Amino acid sequence: MAAHRRMLDANLNRLEEGLRVVEDAARFELGDAAAAARLKRLRHDAGDLRQRFGGLTAARDSLGDPGRRRIAEPARRPTFASVVGASFGRVQQSLRVIEELAKLEDAAAARRAKAMRYAAYDLEKQLMPRLARHAAAARLRGLYLILSRPVAGYEKLTELAVRRKVGAIQLRAKELESAELLALARRLRAITSGSSTLFFVNDRADIARLSEADGLHLGQRDLSVADARRIVGDRMLVGKSTHNRRELTAALREAPDYVGIGPLFTTQSKEQPDPTLGIDGAARLLRGAGVPAVAIGGITAANLADVLAAGFRSYALIAAVCQAREPERVLRELRRRERQAGITA
Repeated sequence: MAAHRRMLDANLNRLEEGLRVVEDAARFELGDAAAAARLKRLRHDAGDLRQRFGGLTAARDSLGDPGRRRIAEPARRPTFASVVGASFGRVQQSLRVIEELAKLEDAAAARRAKAMRYAAYDLEKQLMPRLARHAAAARLRGLYLILSRPVAGYEKLTELAVRRKVGAIQLRAKELESAELLALARRLRAITSGSSTLFFVNDRADIARLSEADGLHLGQRDLSVADARRIVGDRMLVGKSTHNRRELTAALREAPDYVGIGPLFTTQSKEQPDPTLGIDGAARLLRGAGVPAVAIGGITAANLADVLAAGFRSYALIAAVCQAREPERVLRELRRRERQAGITA
């Protein structure tokens, strides 16, 4: 019976180690107290299982384990999410082994391990898409270019944005009917696919999903984030515009992946613009955001330094690029100012 108890000991070790990684990811990366508490309970349940089996360390032979030197862990992992995903896999595999071995001596422990395994599956489904979105939202640095009636044309300006490594573009073509808008969105998706430039669709959850966009941006009069997710799924970024403290507080309750904050300055992009916040007002909202934030409204190359000095790491432009006779020159100047502020390489 020593072999199966060594296996129980090894798999309980893996289980507790994996749960600690995932719990800390929920706590420190996502700031999700509820998920972290569920994972902590699972970790305590793992400790209870160890106590239930009793005396497992007596069967341990770490130095004599024939697989100790042959099993090589990856030296590097590509993303933080891949680290957490590997830990979830370790948790689930360990629980399966524990469940089967527990049947040799404790049927109740086997049932408990099975219940823990299904709880881990549920937490993985809940947390992994959020970690992927969290990583994608962190890529919102530098220019977030909103495409609206660009002089150069939607496709040509998108090609230029990809070539100049613009952080994100958003399709905002209110003049187009649905079928034409979808066709355009799919063309822009094809241009941005595989590049470092994220592709967002404004307002239209259906167009965002059908074009397989990276993200959807919602206004105050659009769908809630939760309703939008019922359409676009749990892997697409969803952001929301906010114009004052009340709207920001309400938006954050919807758990968007990022928020827009503005208008900072006077803008001509809306027929009935919201009151301007100014640099100081926008900075106060930014400090309370808790998620990535994109500054918007009347921003130009001339005032960009002030916007970035206020703490913003992403900013949206429309007319300054879309109406420019030489948009590439404008993009070069913007990138120069971003580098000066240290927000892009």
